[in-house]
Amino acid sequence: TQCEILSDFFKQTKLNINLLDLDNDKTVYDALSSDELLPYGLYQISADCMLKVVKKVKPKNIYELCDINACSRPGALDYVDGYVKNEQECPHPLFKDILSSSRNYCLYQEQMMQMLVAVGFTLDESEICRKIVGKKLVKEVEEWKEKIYTKVKENKLPVKVADVLWKILNDIAKYSFNRSHSFGVSYLGALTTKCKYEYPLEFYTACLRATNKLPNPVEE
Repeated sequence: TQCEILSDFFKQTKLNINLLDLDNDKTVYDALSSDELLPYGLYQISADCMLKVVKKVKPKNIYELCDINACSRPGALDYVDGYVKNEQECPHPLFKDILSSSRNYCLYQEQMMQMLVAVGFTLDESEICRKIVGKKLVKEVEEWKEKIYTKVKENKLPVKVADVLWKILNDIAKYSFNRSHSFGVSYLGALTTKCKYEYPLEFYTACLRATNKLPNPVEE
């Protein structure tokens, strides 16, 4: 497992994981931006779908890698090409502060919640909607169309706001990622990339031990 690999790796190298800054590490993002990227052993990045997105986006920092994780989920895959071009305009000024950090795409459940709150829903109501999306309950998402248009009308907002919000919610109905989860996954992806590309001998040794192809290291 990944935990076994990393535990073995850090025993071999004696590195202090708490001192690693993976936000903008040159080794990590040069590797992930390379056409020669070798995905074996890279957490989640080795999965076919995510690998394709990584190769298209070529992340330069942990935030872009986090967006890649979110783009690799069913509700956001259609956003990938637009995300790469980075030409998307915010669909409505009301949502500018919410969407600007992800190139004006709604990639995360938390962003969807913020958008619902922005048009007048309570946090509790937006959390109900988030759970529906998180559980891929597409039919229950459809029930929110009328709620959105009604809420927008009640708060005397332009109907364009309802159009935008409903389209986004409908787009991500098949599932969008939780941002905190995405950062956790991205951190492990960046960490395994650093381990592999800066310490290949120790990394591959740990991988082989984890698959029982080499004996376990002797405990000191």
